[in-house]
Amino acid sequence: MRKITVSFFLIGTLFLVTSLHPASFNGKRVLKGEWMGRMVEYVEGEILFRMKPNVKLSTLNRLFTTNNARLVEGPDRLRMGKLQLSSPSDVFNLLAHLNASGLVEYAEPNMVDHAMYPPNDYYFENGTQWWLDNHGQNPPAGTPGADIHVTSAWDVSPGSPNVLIGILDSGIPLLLGFYLYHPDLIDTNRYKLGADMVGDGDSVADHYGHGTHVLGVIAAMTNNESGVAGVDWHCQILIDQVFDSTGLGT
Repeated sequence: MRKITVSFFLIGTLFLVTSLHPASFNGKRVLKGEWMGRMVEYVEGEILFRMKPNVKLSTLNRLFTTNNARLVEGPDRLRMGKLQLSSPSDVFNLLAHLNASGLVEYAEPNMVDHAMYPPNDYYFENGTQWWLDNHGQNPPAGTPGADIHVTSAWDVSPGSPNVLIGILDSGIPLLLGFYLYHPDLIDTNRYKLGADMVGDGDSVADHYGHGTHVLGVIAAMTNNESGVAGVDWHCQILIDQVFDSTGLGT
């Protein structure tokens, strides 16, 4: 039986809003594209490759020249090198040629990694969620470092499904008292519908808004290129409704 950590929050008003992460590396644009069945970030117009042991570089160079590419680094003692394309949009076409040529062990985009994994949620990237990453962005004329330092926490872990958080508030967006419909709060594997302490006959549907906001702050779906970033990306959430449509509860 797995261990579940349970935390309950009755949270006051917070205001939804993150950091603008660079879209370039060494003066070149960082793009997104699909590679080997997954979305990756890569440096525009650059390819990494590893030659096969018995292949001559002159043979490879002819292929490079034909495809408007030039060798800018290597090959090194591991037979690895880097190409620069004169037409950056041809990266994936040349990758297909290289990998089908029989001359390389592999070729791939020059992919970008991050020391800290920044989520791609809109309001995190544009700096609105200043309480998660405050670097003095304006608006809201923030103070650098006046945040919860969540990016350092994400370096350790973005959250765990073994953590259960109970939220006592005005509920969660529901249709017909059952169907989740908020685009950042639709993962039925994470959100558990708890007790309706208001007794309005509509399960834990949020008719006030505060519970939806608090839930988003804690656990919005993150890294989905929309909305906001939640503090914990994977935790389980139990929703108990204690405030009614006017924000009152006993």
